[in-house]
Amino acid sequence: MLRTYILNNRDYYEQAYSGGYGIQYPEGHVIRVFNKILKGDLGLPAKQGSRLFDFGCGNGTHARFFFENGFDVYGMDVSETAIAACKARLPEIQDQFFIAQPDPANNPELEQRFDVALANQVLYFLSPTDMRHSVDYLYHHMHPGAVLVATMVGTKNYYYNYATAQQDGLHRVELPTGKTLHIQFTADRDELIDKFRPFEPMHIGYYDSVIYEREGSGFHFLYVGRKPQG
Repeated sequence: MLRTYILNNRDYYEQAYSGGYGIQYPEGHVIRVFNKILKGDLGLPAKQGSRLFDFGCGNGTHARFFFENGFDVYGMDVSETAIAACKARLPEIQDQFFIAQPDPANNPELEQRFDVALANQVLYFLSPTDMRHSVDYLYHHMHPGAVLVATMVGTKNYYYNYATAQQDGLHRVELPTGKTLHIQFTADRDELIDKFRPFEPMHIGYYDSVIYEREGSGFHFLYVGRKPQG
């Protein structure tokens, strides 16, 4: 039976995207990873074209950024409203966006194999068991040597102050605003690396911000890893 938390998270974001939720400009950490690592260190996209999979693509803002920077972009999201927004934002590649299944174990097989996968602020909405399905799914759809860029919420994030432990590594987060989410927190570097095996870590970083002092840290881990060659 599909876990209730997955449906709750899906319904929350379906409603949010229907109300206009979603960033309109690429986030700073995504731009920096592109400039410093993907483009700067690795020379991507390659002249012959590099294929990027935006897993949890939301309304397509990051997909648009990478498309404009030369990548052949594909995207997937559990929200039908978000996928419709992606298609409208990128009509040139509208057939390259897909609706994810609420249960990660049932996501569709794709013909494409990717040089880069982006999982920005999405995997921590899954339990460790369900995240494992998603990590394996990404691994399966990537070329040997391909690069994974992913983020995870750390226990330094203010959400953790409102978290109650649940089953299978999840926490129920009830914010003062009335918003309720189910989140998987990551405590440290070693735990982060373990969650993304069999990818091999290339860079481990983080990004943080404080918008409202009353809230506190917005700490996220940043993971950049590679699928082993051969």
